Amino acid sequence: MDLYTYEMLFQFNHRLDEALASLDIPEKSGLESSECVSKIRANLSELRAYANDHFPYRIAKREQEQQNNFYCVRRNREKAEEGSDEIYFELKAGEESRREQGLPPRAAILPWSQADDDRILAMRKAAFSSLPIQPEQPRVTGDSEHKRQRGGTPT
Repeated sequence: MDLYTYEMLFQFNHRLDEALASLDIPEKSGLESSECVSKIRANLSELRAYANDHFPYRIAKREQEQQNNFYCVRRNREKAEEGSDEIYFELKAGEESRREQGLPPRAAILPWSQADDDRILAMRKAAFSSLPIQPEQPRVTGDSEHKRQRGGTPT
């Protein structure tokens, strides 16, 4: 949140303090009765209390939204910096810790390269290209077969 917003809230409260203090002048000079001035003071104090409750709530809500936004930006940047191999480093450290404790490994980390990825993709492409293009025909069953399938007695 920018400084201007907090400064505005401070100025608002400062000006209300000045307004409340300036009410002494009409009261002392006899322009207004003490009862009328006390009502005005009560209304101004109520206005200040409402504003000091309402504005900080809105400011805190906006601050929370900005915090969430900046957290997402930071997390996305950190993920981009980690790289795709970071999970292997974390897994390797976990497995070393298990081995030090004498526990059996939970995962095997196999060496893998770009050539392995290319080979797997080529095998998948070849498998999908050899599949027939015609859709599968529905199976037609007779009445006796149909009764057996629904739990009827075999004939």
